Amino acid sequence: MVRSKDLFQKLFQLTPSALVVTDWENRTITDVNERFLEMAKMNREDVIGKTTPEIHIWDKVPNFRMEVYELLSQKKKSKI
Repeated sequence: MVRSKDLFQKLFQLTPSALVVTDWENRTITDVNERFLEMAKMNREDVIGKTTPEIHIWDKVPNFRMEVYELLSQKKKSKI
């Protein structure tokens, strides 16, 4: 179990896409990966425990919303 958790954490942090884990009940951010912090130009301490409206992510970073929508709309194919 510990090995699986460590592996998941490594994959989560090294994923090239920005990732945010949010608590569904209270909408607070419980974890983010390094790519999200790079894109948002924020520190982990600035986002953990807050909601996305509280960190004003859509307002602070020019084109952030556009970049997110663009990334979400891309359809990549991979060969396994």
